[in-house]
Amino acid sequence: MTIHYIYADNSPATTDYTEDLALGETYSVLSPEITGYAADLLVVEGTMPAENLEITVTYSLNSYSIVVLANNDACGTVSGGGTYGYGSAVTISATAYEGYRFVSWNDGNTDNPRTITVTSDSTFVANFTREGFYPQIVDFEELPLDGENSSWIGDDGSGQFTSSYLTLYNDYDSQYDAWTGFSYTNGTDTETNSPANLSSCVGHGAGNSANYVTAYIGLDWMGDHSPIPVGMKINTEIAGNFAHRGAYFCMPVYLKKYVVGTTTEHYYASHQLYFKLKASAYTTGALVGDREIMMADYTEGNSYMMDDWTYVDLSWIENADSLSFTAICNDTADGGIYTPLFFCMDNFGARNIDHTITVSANNDAYGSVSGGGTYAEGTQVLITATPYEGYRFVSWNDGNTDNPRTITVTSDSTFVANFESDSIFSTITESFEPYELGSYMSEVAAPRWELWTDGVMGGLVSDEQAHYGSQSMKVYKDGSTDTDVVLNVNDL
Repeated sequence: MTIHYIYADNSPATTDYTEDLALGETYSVLSPEITGYAADLLVVEGTMPAENLEITVTYSLNSYSIVVLANNDACGTVSGGGTYGYGSAVTISATAYEGYRFVSWNDGNTDNPRTITVTSDSTFVANFTREGFYPQIVDFEELPLDGENSSWIGDDGSGQFTSSYLTLYNDYDSQYDAWTGFSYTNGTDTETNSPANLSSCVGHGAGNSANYVTAYIGLDWMGDHSPIPVGMKINTEIAGNFAHRGAYFCMPVYLKKYVVGTTTEHYYASHQLYFKLKASAYTTGALVGDREIMMADYTEGNSYMMDDWTYVDLSWIENADSLSFTAICNDTADGGIYTPLFFCMDNFGARNIDHTITVSANNDAYGSVSGGGTYAEGTQVLITATPYEGYRFVSWNDGNTDNPRTITVTSDSTFVANFESDSIFSTITESFEPYELGSYMSEVAAPRWELWTDGVMGGLVSDEQAHYGSQSMKVYKDGSTDTDVVLNVNDL
């Protein structure tokens, strides 16, 4: 028996397979794998006939989808997406609109146009920004997650993820389904006490955002059990200088529950413990400087834990191109540090500049609002309008109709919630006598009917509203009493 392996153009794909078989002997031969190609017969099998047997297996080139997107369609266009054969060289490009510029692709590459070699289904997102403006805040919101309360822990084996000008590193061990370094999550679970629960202790990101990162500092179990630093790279060409800038940090729920202990004993307080991060910045491998970030301190005279998102100044890192974090903790024994060395981080690069967000109602008798206050630039804030009974929310003063609504703080801003009467509309036909121009239209029928003109009940009859006979009109209950019914004359 001979098996020929060929490509679709009949050229040889690999060495022929030959085997001497007796009449009636069965055979089963697995077709060899050829990267980028698919065999029309994965297994060649059967029973040997009386004559020599020749079989041909044909390999066809695999096709893959290349998706090219813009981070914002209002900033620029992209090209190069489509379906291509394995190994194809494809050029993708990003063209910024006037007033904008291309920054990078979602994997951190800055080539534009860029030639890629097709090996799998892939998505490339072009990051645009305003001309002359460098993105300063990395909020991780664009990172993909599989539904609500989910996390990425590096189990795809990539060893890293990129968001804007940051590349954060992860070390995943598939044998034990364990990881150290950085992960990202949209966790909202503030109750489950488990290392698998990566939620912040407040159940959201900084400024009520969805996505944020959770880091785990592992221990050197094969050595002296010391903490293993976690690190990230900073693309300084995009990030710019860190003057007046920092990031938000918070305890994960798993760390907080460890620190607090039980209802009968606050673990950290009863043992006078502390846990702090040591952040170190480097430029081309040379140390720029380091600072400590206190996560929990219950040593004598202290009672503190970072149980909410807290701004930490990072202006000292200046133009550093990398940043690492390790742990300093006195909760130790021969086996190393007992405290689970987790921390959450968000809004990296936020500026230490506060802005006032004013939220008000168009009429305080119609409803209430919330979310106003003073916030750091780049913070995401949730504003809400709550109508009173008999009223409804219509829109904000800028036309936006989301309620509740998340805004990103960039300047002092005012948001006015527009409320109106939550009326019950119906249609009736009513006959009425003509009214003189300038007279009031009232008591057409019982219960009392009144003209509604320009939003004012009982308005003067205008030239267009002096009519006879039967009209089909919309009416609604005023809401003040059951007997007050207001007539709304439409399109007369």
